[in-house]
Amino acid sequence: MKWIDTHKSGQAGFALIELIVCILIFSIGILAVARLGVEATRGDTIGSHVVSWNVADMTDPATGDPLNFKRIRVIVESTSPGGAKKTTYDYIKGRLTENT
Repeated sequence: MKWIDTHKSGQAGFALIELIVCILIFSIGILAVARLGVEATRGDTIGSHVVSWNVADMTDPATGDPLNFKRIRVIVESTSPGGAKKTTYDYIKGRLTENT
């Protein structure tokens, strides 16, 4: 009986070294994704934010009479390893009254 060679290139599948390289590349990718998740979680817990606000009636600077306005000040202070940051927002809210 005569044997027939069905593999024309002489290779039958992956070599062991190719399989090891494939597993190495895959494991490096999995470790990178895991580290990314850890860094994202750690970044949220390191910094802190403090929000404070103040609402005050506005008065006429010349006479001291109350005006129909309120000043609302919101202060946001955040600290992180990169430094501290303070942002202040000022709003003036008016109330319309009818003159009778």
